[in-house]
Amino acid sequence: MIRYPRAVPPVLAALIVTVGPAFGGAQIASLPPVDEASRDSSLLRFRGDVLRALQRRDTAFIVSIVAPNVGNGFGGDAGLKDFRYFWFGGGERNRKMKQLREALQLGGALIDDSTYAVPYYAYGGRFPSGLNAHGHALVLGEGVSVRQSPGSQRPVVAILTYGIVTLPKGWTGHPDQDGSSDVVWLQVGLGDGKVGYVAEPYLRSPLGLRVTFRKRNGHWVLTSWAEGD
Repeated sequence: MIRYPRAVPPVLAALIVTVGPAFGGAQIASLPPVDEASRDSSLLRFRGDVLRALQRRDTAFIVSIVAPNVGNGFGGDAGLKDFRYFWFGGGERNRKMKQLREALQLGGALIDDSTYAVPYYAYGGRFPSGLNAHGHALVLGEGVSVRQSPGSQRPVVAILTYGIVTLPKGWTGHPDQDGSSDVVWLQVGLGDGKVGYVAEPYLRSPLGLRVTFRKRNGHWVLTSWAEGD
């Protein structure tokens, strides 16, 4: 289990609070990481191979584990041609591979004995029903500070651990008022009615990259992906 996203720059480590007031009721719901890959040893080996390929940015390997009839998000035709276009065209290669690496590291759900979906918070009924995916986000990390205003030195109004929050103003970012050019803040709504600000790298939408793998003839392949709605 990670304490905060691996992609977060070191400057953001200061935004993690390991001790402090409980701020009861701040979280609308809690959605800690869970992974069901251990139920299939072949899936564990496959995931390890994919993670190593992503670390090397091995495009050829990634393409090799994609199903010929892969479903390509919204507006794309099924098949490898559109997969290559969406994943590796227009400068998308590094972003998509980074997203997939994080999703696999966070873990996923076994929808059935031959279907594995990542990341864990976007599948298998994990995101609480009744919450609008457009207006809510997951705070990904343990002891993440919610600040009174957008700045790393501003007063803390809540501390969240894998908590779900609302996004009153959507994904509109605010610059850091304490001078850090590397940090963008988003306004969030809490379960107790308060509002605050969370550094953007800690927020994840259930409508972000979602990827499904299936076991076919004893081998795991990437069968579908989506981003957005």
